[in-house]
Amino acid sequence: MRLGMSLAMIAVFVIALTMPEAYADMSGGLDGPLVLAIAYVAVRVIHGVLYLIAAGDDIALRRQVVTTEAVAMVPAATALIVGAVVGGPAQTWIWLGAFLYDFVLTYLSSRGGGQWRINAPGHWAERHGLVVILALGESIVAIGVGVAREPIDGSIIVGATLALTVSILLWMFYFVRIASAGERELTRRTDAARVVLGMNAYTYLHLAIIGGVILTALGVEDAMAHIGSTEPYGWFAASVLGAGIGVYVGATAAFARMIGLPLPWARVAAAGVLVCGIPLLAVVPPLWALALVLVVLALAITVESAVGRRPRR
Repeated sequence: MRLGMSLAMIAVFVIALTMPEAYADMSGGLDGPLVLAIAYVAVRVIHGVLYLIAAGDDIALRRQVVTTEAVAMVPAATALIVGAVVGGPAQTWIWLGAFLYDFVLTYLSSRGGGQWRINAPGHWAERHGLVVILALGESIVAIGVGVAREPIDGSIIVGATLALTVSILLWMFYFVRIASAGERELTRRTDAARVVLGMNAYTYLHLAIIGGVILTALGVEDAMAHIGSTEPYGWFAASVLGAGIGVYVGATAAFARMIGLPLPWARVAAAGVLVCGIPLLAVVPPLWALALVLVVLALAITVESAVGRRPRR
C-alpha cells in the first residue's frame, strides 16, 4: 500500500508540473498534454489496484471495483489520451466529454450503493473536510498572488483583510455546523444507505463545493491584482467571484439537506443574491466587490445563527 501511494504521489506531482502545458505544449521536451493524460491515467490505475488489494476476501467489493473501472475509467482514460494526441480546440471538448462520461458512469454503476463499503464513516467525513480545508487554503494563497509584485499600501491591506474574512466565513459555512452533522448522519446509517449518502453528499456534491472555492479564488486573485483601481471590476471577475461563492454556499445548503438538517434558507437566499448580483459586482471597483460579497455572507451567517439559537417548541 505504501509503495502504491508513493507511486501515485509521484504521478500527481508530474500532473502538477505539467499543468501549465495542459492545452498548449511548450517547445522542446515531451508532449505536455500527453504526459498529463498518462500521469492521470496512472493515478487511476494505481487507485484501482490498491482498492482491489484493500478489498481482500470481499468478493462483492472486488467485483464492484472491476465493474466500475471497466465501464467508467477505461473508456474515459482512453478518451483523455486521444484528446491529448489530437490537440487543438477538439482536445478541450474530448477531455470534457471524458470527465463527464467518467462522472456519470461511475454514478450509474454504483446506483443504490452497489457493493461499495464505507467501513469508517468518521474517517470518510474527515478526509473530505480536509480537502475543503486545502482548497480554502489555496484561495488564501490567491490573495497574495494578486499583489505579489505591488508595493504595500492601504488599499492592499484593506483588500487583503476583506478577502481573508471572506475565506473565514466560507470556512464557517462548512465547518461550524454541517461538517460534524454530516459525520454523525453518516455514522448513524448502515450498509447501502451509508454508501448512498457517502456517494451523493460527499463524493459528488463536494465537487461542487471545491469547484466553488476554485472559482472564488480566481475572483479574489483578480480583485487583489487591481485592488487600488477605481475602474469597474469587470464581468469576468464578477462572474467567477459571485458564481463561485454562490455555488459554494448553495452546495453547502444542499449538503445540509442531504444529511437531514432543515433546509438553510439563509444560505439559499445568499446564493441567489450573489449570483443575481453579478451585474452589480461588475460595475463597482474591486474593493467594493469584495466588501459586497462579505456583507452578504456575514448577513447569512448571522441570520442562520440567530435561527439556530431559537428554542424549539
